[in-house]
Amino acid sequence: MKNILTNLKLPVLISLLLVIPFMVMEAVNTQNLNAVFNITAKPVTLVISIVFLVLIAPAWSGIVADPMPCFLGVPNCD
Repeated sequence: MKNILTNLKLPVLISLLLVIPFMVMEAVNTQNLNAVFNITAKPVTLVISIVFLVLIAPAWSGIVADPMPCFLGVPNCD
């Protein structure tokens, strides 16, 4: 388990470095941080979005996982 966490440090750092410039550009272009980072301004909308995503995640996972063996080249995947 420790090896898995150690292997994730570099990808997480690279992803963070790739995303930060876009966050800065969005904040600079809108000139209003509340317009960009207003998740807490509408908590009801946030809760509804999270519930919707939690309900849709299993369906999406099933759609992706079902044909995956065929894409990976497993014989007799049907």
